[in-house]
Amino acid sequence: MSNDIRMKQLRDHAERGKVQLFDALWSDLGDAGADDVPGLVHAIGGWETFGNFGKAGELLSGLANKLVEQQKFEQALVPLRRMAEIAPKERFLRYGLLTVFNCLYKDDPRLPVYLRHSAIEEATDIKSALAKIETYFAFSVGRYVHHLTGWGAGRVEAIDPETVSVVIDFHEKKGHRLTMEMARKICDFIEPNELRAMRLDRMDALRTMAESDPVELIRVALRSKRGKAQLKDVKDRLTDGVIASAEWSKWWNKAKVKLKSVSDITLAPGTNPVVEMIAGTRNYPENCVRDMRLLDGDVKRVKYFRDLIKEAQAHESDGAVAVKSVADLLVAESRDMSLGARISLACLLRDAKVAYPAVEIPESLTLANVASDHKAVLGALPAIPVVAHRIEALRVLRESGARDWQDLYREVILRGEADTAEECLSDLMRSGKSEVVNALVDHIVAKYREYPMAFTALAKAQIGDRLPEGVNRLPKTVLLEKVIYLHDSLYRRHLSTNDAETKRNMKVIETLMAAKEFGFVKDAIYASTEAEGMNLATVLRSNRSIPEDIQNKAFAGMLRARPSLGKITTEQASTTSRITLDPNVIYTTEVGLNRRQREYDHISNVELPEAAADKGRAAEQGDLSENFAYTAAIEKMGQLSRKAEDIAADLAKARVLSEPLADVDRVTIGARVTLSESDRRVAYTILGPWEADPEKGILSYLSPLGREMLGRSVGATFTVEGNSTQWKVEKIEDGLADFLNAGG
Repeated sequence: MSNDIRMKQLRDHAERGKVQLFDALWSDLGDAGADDVPGLVHAIGGWETFGNFGKAGELLSGLANKLVEQQKFEQALVPLRRMAEIAPKERFLRYGLLTVFNCLYKDDPRLPVYLRHSAIEEATDIKSALAKIETYFAFSVGRYVHHLTGWGAGRVEAIDPETVSVVIDFHEKKGHRLTMEMARKICDFIEPNELRAMRLDRMDALRTMAESDPVELIRVALRSKRGKAQLKDVKDRLTDGVIASAEWSKWWNKAKVKLKSVSDITLAPGTNPVVEMIAGTRNYPENCVRDMRLLDGDVKRVKYFRDLIKEAQAHESDGAVAVKSVADLLVAESRDMSLGARISLACLLRDAKVAYPAVEIPESLTLANVASDHKAVLGALPAIPVVAHRIEALRVLRESGARDWQDLYREVILRGEADTAEECLSDLMRSGKSEVVNALVDHIVAKYREYPMAFTALAKAQIGDRLPEGVNRLPKTVLLEKVIYLHDSLYRRHLSTNDAETKRNMKVIETLMAAKEFGFVKDAIYASTEAEGMNLATVLRSNRSIPEDIQNKAFAGMLRARPSLGKITTEQASTTSRITLDPNVIYTTEVGLNRRQREYDHISNVELPEAAADKGRAAEQGDLSENFAYTAAIEKMGQLSRKAEDIAADLAKARVLSEPLADVDRVTIGARVTLSESDRRVAYTILGPWEADPEKGILSYLSPLGREMLGRSVGATFTVEGNSTQWKVEKIEDGLADFLNAGG
C-alpha cells in the first residue's frame, strides 16, 4: 500500500473518531511516514474536524518531539506551528520552539534580540510570539517583497534588530522604514527571479530577455502567478513596460512557436489559453498531439488543426511530423465527427497535403465525397467551423450539377445562413442575376416575420455595408422599425415554443442594436424626419421584448441624436410599458456587493469554524444523546450553512451597476426621485435590496413604493397598493453617482 493511501486512511479514521484503527495505522507507519511530515500533520487534522483537539495536540506533540530528537529542526516547526494554533497549552510546545530556534540560529547574533522582542520564552499567547519571531527571521537584506495595495515591488535595504524594523525601497516609495510586523502584514515575499522583483531593478534585463529568450521571459512572468496563468494575465504583465502593446501579437506569435518545443511549459488551446509550468519532457509533435487531445469537441479540434498547419512551418525539423501526427489522429476519429466538422477537415487535409506531402488523405475524406448530399450539406452549413469552408462546400454542390444552383442559393438566402447568405447574394449579382436577387430581397422584407433569419442576415449586411452593389436597401428608419417589431415577434414565438434558434436570432438583433455604441439606432434617427423619429421612439419605448438595459441605452442614443424626442407627451408616455426587471438578477452597487460578500466570508471563515469548534468541545463532554450543547452546536452549524448557501446563491445573481439603468427621464434603478404628497416632499434614491436604508433615503427597487415608482416620468401620479396616499413624481435625477461618491 502506498504512503499516500495510508495517509488518506489515517485522516479518514481521525475524522470518523476511530481511535483504535487510527492508533494501529499510526504505529504501523513508524519511520515510514517520517519523511512526509506535512502528510502526518494533515492526517492529525482529522481529529480537529472530529472535534477532539486534545488527541490532535498529543499527536502533534509526540511528532514534534521525535523530530527534535532526530535534529530535524526545520521539519519540527511544521507540527509545532499547528500546535500553537490548536493546542497552545501542550507542555512540549514552548520547549520545542526554543530548542528549534536555538539550534537553527545558534550562530546568528540576532537570536537573543529576537527572542527578547518576541517574548517567546514567557509569553502567554505563544501563537502570537511564534508569529513574531518567524516574521523577524523572515526578513534579510536583499530579500524582495511586494506591497499588497499600491507601492509595488520592493527590496529590503537594511535591518535594525533592536527596533525590529526594516528599510525597504519600494517602486513607489523609496527608503521606507517599517516595523517587521507591519511590513509582513502589508507585503508578500517574492522570489528574485520572478517578474515583480525584476521589474523593480532589472528592467533592462527583462527587455533583453524579450528579444533573446522569450521562453525564459514567460517563465519569469509565470513565477509571479505561482506557475500558472491565463494568456491575458501574461500579456497584461509583460506589456506594462517590457514589451510594447503594439508589438505584443508579433512577439507572442514567435514565442508561442518556441513554447511548443520546451518541456517545462504547456500551452492549452483556445483564444485565452492557460499557460503553465510543469515537470516532464516532450517534443514538439508530442506537445501538439497532447494539446489536440485536450480539446473537447470536433469544432475545436478542427480549428486547432487549421492553426497548426500555419504554425508548424516555423519548426523545420519536426513541423511536418507534428502535422502528420495530428492529421492521422483526426482521420482516425473522423467517422464519429459531425458532417460540418468533416467538411472542414476535408478542406484542411487538402491544404495540409500541399505544404506537407507526407499527409495522407483517404478517398472518403475528399471534399467532393464529403459534401455530396446537398440536403445534408445545407443542414450542416451553420455547423461548419470555418466560414470559408461553408462557401467551398456550396461551390462543390454547384459544380456537381445535382441541383439548379440558383435554386440552391435562393434556399441558402431564405434560411439566412450567416456569412454564406451574403456570399450567395454576391455570387448571384456577379452572374448578372440582379433582378432575381432584388425580387428575393423584396420578398424577404415584405414577409420578414416569416423569414426572420433571412431578414436579420440582410439587416446585418446592410448595417455593416456588406450588401453587394445594386441590391435594394431599406431606408434606415424603416429598417430599425422592422428590427424592433421583429424582436417582439420572435419574443412572443419564444414564449410559446422555447425554441433555441429563435432565442439566438433575438440575441443577434440585440447585438445589432447595441453595436458601436448603438450607432445603427443613432444613424436611423439622424436620417429620420421629426415625425419618423417620434414614431421610432414610441415604437422602442412601447416594446416589451428587448432587454431593459438595451432598450434604455438605445433610447438614450436616440435622445443624443435628437434631444427633441424627449418631449414625448404625457399621454404617449402613459401608453409606454412600465419597466420590468429580470427576477433572476439582483441589481446592486459595488458597495452593496462587497458588503454582502463580507457577510458571506464572515459566516464561512469565522462563524462556521467557531461553531465547529463548539461542536468539538461539546463532543468531548461524553454521552451525546443528552448533550444539549452538542445538539445546539449542530443546529447552529446547519443554520449557518443554509444562510451561507442562500447568500452564495444571491451573489451568483448579482449584476453590478456603474450607472443608472437608463437616462433618468423615467424612474429607474440608480435614480434619485423627488415625490410630493399634499404639502410634503420627500426624496429617495432607488437602489438594490443590499443598499436599502429608508432612514437615509435609500429605497429598494423591490419595496412596494420603489416597485411602484419604476418606469414613471415627471408629473406621473400613483398610489401604492393597500394605501390611499397619492404620490406625484416631481423630479428625477442621477442618484447613483452621489451614492458612489459618498462611499455608499
